[in-house]
Amino acid sequence: MNLRQTLRRYLPDRQEPGDLWDDVLGLLLPPTCRVCDRCVREGVDFCPKCDREFRSSERVMQSACRRCGRPGAGGGNHDGSSQDPPTVHPEPVPTEDGISPPQSAATVAGAANLKPCVQDCQICHSQTLHFDSCIALWVYHDLVREAVVASKYGSQVALADALGRRLGHRLLTETVAFSPGFTDSPTVETPFDDSPTSAPALDSPDVITCVPSHFFRRVSRGGGGSRVIASAVYQTVRSQWKQAEFHECLATTRRIEKQAWLGEKERIENIRGAFKTTTPGWRSRKRPFLSGKHVLLIDDVMTTGATANEIAKTLKRDGARRVTIGVVARATGH
Repeated sequence: MNLRQTLRRYLPDRQEPGDLWDDVLGLLLPPTCRVCDRCVREGVDFCPKCDREFRSSERVMQSACRRCGRPGAGGGNHDGSSQDPPTVHPEPVPTEDGISPPQSAATVAGAANLKPCVQDCQICHSQTLHFDSCIALWVYHDLVREAVVASKYGSQVALADALGRRLGHRLLTETVAFSPGFTDSPTVETPFDDSPTSAPALDSPDVITCVPSHFFRRVSRGGGGSRVIASAVYQTVRSQWKQAEFHECLATTRRIEKQAWLGEKERIENIRGAFKTTTPGWRSRKRPFLSGKHVLLIDDVMTTGATANEIAKTLKRDGARRVTIGVVARATGH
């Protein structure tokens, strides 16, 4: 929440469009793009230029491996065709005249008969993955990289919140990775049509949590990062995923070296045994809090996947039935 939104909460309720308080706030604190500070319309997070650059990788992410999230790894459709996936706008898209409605899950998955799969991904075949699926919003490059790095800091909480809401809308359109038999049958066929009775029953998450940071790192950055993104994801999906709860049920056991400075093998050793689960609130310890739960783990970026894999291992060791990873960006070449 930015300063403008905070002030609006304490002002009198809006009686009609364009009232005095909105005019005053518009003059003193006009809404601006979360990235470049260009002026935008009320309720819009990014200017058209930044928005286009963010969305430029959505096309390739529609064919990403649903198991490891690697961009383009899903190959083609199950029928062997190489038809390009459509560009998908899971969140309402700013237009010149207003905001267009979001596409439904059936529209997203049914367009061009797109059926993402994992059978062509060599990463999944060569690694032991403890998480069951990974959904990424964008490819980690150019402006996306700059935004993700900036969102780690407390001074960019509004940016992290905007990224989290975008990721939340993307997760709500996902049907393949949330299919009940997805991990048992990677090539599961999911029928789609417009009739409400044919919609597949999805295994939506029970717990939404975030990748934890060590205390000293949080202090040095001033907050922000994956916790703000995860909170925004929860606020976005809670109306449709009624059973989902947001809990910070993970903590670090020691200080961890920055993963970006390390090679792939060093990253695995760096985070081995570095996480633990915690019991939120006054819950009984006789039955593990995560027992039988589907956990959605939120992070800002996935590179090699070593951190997500170690945390998923910890979650399943402590009772989680299934772990899904949701990230704003996925790096290529890992």
